Amino acid sequence: MNKFLLFFWQMLLDWPLGTIVAIVVGGVMLLVFLLITEWIINGIDCLTGTSESGECTVIEKTFTEEHTHILMAGKVMIPQHIDDFWELTLECEGAQGTVYVTQDYYNHVCKGSRVRADFVRGGLVGALHIEKLY
Repeated sequence: MNKFLLFFWQMLLDWPLGTIVAIVVGGVMLLVFLLITEWIINGIDCLTGTSESGECTVIEKTFTEEHTHILMAGKVMIPQHIDDFWELTLECEGAQGTVYVTQDYYNHVCKGSRVRADFVRGGLVGALHIEKLY
């Protein structure tokens, strides 16, 4: 670990290219660390939560049309097709969570509708993880 830190420090001192590379590498490492930390915290939150069932209110409906993303892998462009998806944002006992639903279910409910849901209220952060809608 010390050799890596020494190498990283020497890159920072090597102006201009080494400094720019070190800043980019450091930024990417920090971003990866934060994403992994968020993933672990969300997993622990969901696993340590309590399962509940209750009435929830639809506070937002979101429809995203079919589209294509272009991913760059080096010099290669890779098209990624995304199908239509329907999403509901629900408020259950003061907490908000989102869930993907079918088109029929999406068309069946309106903003402000009450729906019955099974959900987990996270034990660590308290986030709402919706498991099933009725």
